[in-house]
Amino acid sequence: MSTTVLQTMWVHGHSLQIEDHDALVSHWRSGFCLYVEGKPDSLNWLHASIPTPGSAGDRPRRIGAVMITGCTMSNDAIVRDIHVYDGDIKIGDINDVNLSGDIGMVRFTLLDHPEVHTAIGISLGLSFGAAPLPHGISITAVGAEFV
Repeated sequence: MSTTVLQTMWVHGHSLQIEDHDALVSHWRSGFCLYVEGKPDSLNWLHASIPTPGSAGDRPRRIGAVMITGCTMSNDAIVRDIHVYDGDIKIGDINDVNLSGDIGMVRFTLLDHPEVHTAIGISLGLSFGAAPLPHGISITAVGAEFV
C-alpha cells in the first residue's frame, strides 16, 4: 500500500460546525479561527467537512492522516478526541489525545489507511473542565492527507 501523500485538503476553522450551542458560553468566527468557550464541566463536538478528491482511475482513494491547528486558553479546555468519517461510517477513532495550550499543527496517522468511498468528515471532541480557568478553544484549520 502506498504511503506517498497524493493530496492534502484543508478547511478553515471558521467553517466548522458546532454540535451543541447550548453547551457553550459563547462562540465567534473570525478571519483566522472559530473560537468556542465551553460551559464548565461540559463536552461538545466540532465538525469539519473535508473536500474529498475523486478516485484516480481504478486506484481507490485512501486517507492516511488528519491534522488540526489551534490552541486552548488553559489545560482545562482540551481537544479530547478526533473521529474520522467516510460519509456515515466511522473509519478512524483517535481518542484521548487531550491537546491543550498552543497546539500548533498536529498530525495523526490512520495506520490502516482506510479506503474512502464518499466524503470525509472530521469531528473534534472537546472537553471543558470545572476549574475556574479559561475554557476557550480556537481552531484555525482541520485537514486530511490522501494517500
